[in-house]
Formats: sequence, C-alpha cells, structure tokens
Amino acid sequence: MKSKFYFLILSFAFMSVSLFAQERAKQQQQIDLSKSYIKTHLADWKLSPTDVEDIIVENAYQTKHNGVTHVYYQQRYKGIPIFNAILNVNLLPNGKVFHVGNRFHTNIEKAVNTTQATISPEDAIFAAAKHLKIQAAPTLSNKSKEDKTFVFDDTKISDAPIKVELLYQPMNNGQLVLAWQLAIKMTTNVDYWNVRVDAQSGKVLEKNNWTRHCSFPNHEHGSDCSYLEKNRSAPATPANTQAPAIMEGESYNVFAIPLENPAEGNRTIVENPADPVASPFGWHDVDGIEGGEFTITRGNNVHAYADPDDMNSSDGTEPNGLDSVSQNILFDFPFDPELEPIDNKDAAITQLFYMNNVMHDFTYLYGFDEAAGNFQQNNYNDQGRAGDYVEAKAIDNINGGAANNASFGAAPDGANVTMSMLVWNRGGSRVLNIDLPEAISGGLEVSRASFGGAIDSIPITGKVVNVNDGSITPLLGCSPLENPEEIEGKIALIDRGSCFFVEKARYAQQAGAIAAIVCNFENSRIGTLGAPDNDPGNDITIPTVLLASGDCQTIRQNIEDIQLTLQTPPDSNEGPDQLDGDF
Repeated sequence: MKSKFYFLILSFAFMSVSLFAQERAKQQQQIDLSKSYIKTHLADWKLSPTDVEDIIVENAYQTKHNGVTHVYYQQRYKGIPIFNAILNVNLLPNGKVFHVGNRFHTNIEKAVNTTQATISPEDAIFAAAKHLKIQAAPTLSNKSKEDKTFVFDDTKISDAPIKVELLYQPMNNGQLVLAWQLAIKMTTNVDYWNVRVDAQSGKVLEKNNWTRHCSFPNHEHGSDCSYLEKNRSAPATPANTQAPAIMEGESYNVFAIPLENPAEGNRTIVENPADPVASPFGWHDVDGIEGGEFTITRGNNVHAYADPDDMNSSDGTEPNGLDSVSQNILFDFPFDPELEPIDNKDAAITQLFYMNNVMHDFTYLYGFDEAAGNFQQNNYNDQGRAGDYVEAKAIDNINGGAANNASFGAAPDGANVTMSMLVWNRGGSRVLNIDLPEAISGGLEVSRASFGGAIDSIPITGKVVNVNDGSITPLLGCSPLENPEEIEGKIALIDRGSCFFVEKARYAQQAGAIAAIVCNFENSRIGTLGAPDNDPGNDITIPTVLLASGDCQTIRQNIEDIQLTLQTPPDSNEGPDQLDGDF
C-alpha cells in the first residue's frame, strides 16, 4: 500500500513537471515565431539587420482569458538598452501575428555617441537631486552592483532604493546619447521621478514623473458640483453594534460598485467580494496559505491607511475588521455625509481598500495579472516581479491644507506604487435662487464672501442690474458707479478682475444695491471671497457672492425679466466644508 502511495505522488509530480515543460515549449515556439516575423518585416519598419542584432526578449507572457501571447523586445547597442525602444509582437494561440507595436530606432550604430561613461553613477544621482531642487544632500550607500546597474540606499532624498543603469537617451536631433537612468521617489511628496543624466557631461537630459496627478487648476472641484448638491441624499449609516447572525470570511460596509459615489445610493455590506482567481486567498493574505495575515486594511494587493500629516507611512491607526465574536473579518464603520472627512476616517479607509481590490481583481481577469506586471506583494504563480502592492493614502495631507487633487504612481514591476487621495473643498452653497422667469428657475452654486452681510433664512429678493463704473470696462465696478438710479434697491451684477472683491461690493453698496454678485471669468468658482488685510470690509453690510461665468451668462441673457433671491432655506443643511475623494 505504501509503495502505491509513493507511486501516486511521483506520478503527480512527473505530470506537473511535464505540463510545465509543455507550457514553456509553447511559449518558446511563440517567441521563435515572433523573431521570424521581425526578420521578415525589417524593411516595413526601415530597420537594418544591425538595428536588431542585439535585441533581447524583455518580457513574454500569455493572457489567460484569450490565449494571446505578448512578446516584448528591447533594442540595445552593445548590450546597452535604448530608452523606450520597445517592439511588441502579439500572437494568437495558432501562432498568427495580429498586431505589432514598433518603437525601435533606425541606424543606431551611427546615432550613438559613445559606449563609455565618464561620470560615476553617484555623480548622476547628485546631478538629478540638484535638478529636482532637493534640499537634502544624498547620503549614498552602495547596495548592489550587476553589470552596468547599480543600486543605492538613501533615506534622505528617496523613499525607495535608487537604481542607476546605463542606457541611450534618444534626442530630438536623432542622436542616441549615453546616459545614466535613475529613479527618485521623493520624500517630501508623492512624485516618483525617472531621470536620465548625460553620462559624459552630467547634464539632465530628460525626466518623467511616474506619478500621475489629477488636479484641476483654478477650479474648486471641476466644472460642475451641482450634481452632488442636488443628490446629497445618502443617509448616515451608523456601525452595526453586532455582526450579522451569519457572516463568513471577509465583509465590508461600502458604497459597492456600480455606485460611483455617495450621491448615487446607500452603503451595503458585501460579503467575500474577493475574486477566487485574482485573489485566491482573499484580500488580507500575503503568504499564499489559507488564512489572512492581516485584520486591518492591508493585504496582498493594497495597504490602505490615513495620512493626514503627509508622513508617507501608516501611523498604525488603520481600522481593524476582526469581529471578536465570530472571528471573521467585518469592516463596518459609521459614515455620515454631514460630517467632515476626518470624522469618517475609518469608513473612508475601508472604501479605499475595497475599491483598490475591486480594480485589482477586475483588471486581473482581463489580463493585468502577475505576468503583465500588476500590483501584488506576493505573486502566487511566480510570474512577474513581486513586492509591489499599492500604498493607498486616505485623506492625504489634510492637516497641511492639501486639497482638490489625487495622484497615482506607476513604477517598474517589483517597486511599490502610491495612490494619494485628497479632500475637495466644497466652498459653495445653493443660497442663490432664480425665481423668474419660471423656465430657468432653480438654485445656483455660489461662493460667499468673508465680509459683508449674512445670508440667512430672511430672503433678499430683487431684480438684477449690470453695474457701470464709467470706464472702458464698465462691468468691473472698480470705481464709483455712474448708474446709481438703476442700481438702488436691486442686485448688482459685477465682473471679476482689476480690483479687490471688497472694493466692488463697496461701490455697489454706495449706489444702493441690496446685494452684489461677482461673475467669475471661468465657468467655475473659488473658495471664499477674501479681503486684503488693510481693507477687511467692515463697512460693508450687503451680502456678496461669486457666480460661475456660465450662470452669469444665463442671468445676463434674461436680465430684463430675471428675479433672484438670496436665502438659506429653513430646512437647508449646508453640510461639510470638504468632500472626501476616498468616496
């Protein structure tokens, strides 16, 4: 009996090795077919045999769901790669090439300037740090060296080891300049700079930011926030005092997909959402053995935590989902849309953890897996490079005043990347209402002034009149108005620019206006209309607001018939000053 048992084990092992060998043979066959295709199509790309005599397979893998094989070739000259010189061949399971992407360079032998560097990799780091205006001096310790690649540790200027390697930088004149390439993950912000430094002169030739910022310059929060205001109906959802009677595995109280934000619906508890193919051991595992290693918002795909002081690391206050009764994972924390982001911190971190994992699992099934260079601490199938889970920072740098932005970095496979989610300033409120004409009636978003009369439950209603200060740009209202008889008892409409808001409001008040509306020159608003320190506007008693240019245009097109009311509705709840990008 024992001999039969050993025979079964040996048979199984032999079958596993045999299947692995077959897969490797199939992949090599596809690679050979791609090489043949390249050789027979050089003329199509105006490449010479010399241009491809030193190419190497940088990566090759098969997408599981459709069987397509992707082979990526790196162009080199005498063993030194050319930056971004990649040719990828995509083959169907039957070996037919159906797509080629070519970024190879022609006549590279004549284009290169040298094969020998005259400055050291350390000098290249110093040059890059100076170019990036990094204040701290690099303190380099050599970690490792492989052929033409060096790796240095430096905790003062980079949050990640600095890898330095030789390559050729393509220039606009067609020349290929020998350069040191290195990457610095900034310690002072989320930027991750890839820099190429001339290996002869030490001059920075080019840099790219591996972090993508999604900011909206000069906009408070995009072009239209009225959608959120009109749909702010998500109710407060307190945490459950007890876990549900039946709860297995990992569960999360979140705004679950397909909901995009709290304005679209309510939170629900989703049970065991991890995809069994993409995350076979759940979202809290890192060792590939049944049972998660973490009960906080951390696992193989992402570590989500709050970073209100922009420390670029966790302070250890991540929400813990371990239910003491069932010993299962249940992340169920209160969320109240009327509270400021910091007061919904645990719910926000949970949402961020959930969404990162959802995106990991979703894209995995469409080919963004380990072999394709996805983000995982442990590559369970030993393909690609591990150790590159996402560090997702919730309410990032809120104490430092950062707002109205988000960013995500993508480094080479095997290096951690950072997602930074900021809050967004609301700044506005729907206290301005169009009463007449009825066809365009409704509330408008405005920004309020830090000076002047309050807008409360007592309505301020009136017709609207354009100001005229007698200048060549009369709508700016930057000097005493010449049409006080038209302005008196009305709401003054003024263009932004040339003078302070407080001056515009003062001249409108002096002409008898009951309120002032400043029209922005962009179809957006700003935060609060401020006043200079030497003129705080203490003498101004009328309310003043700023309106987006599109809304002002609507008013001016109907100015003969329009009637406005400034009022905080009696049942209005203004809500928080900021909205959390994590949701």
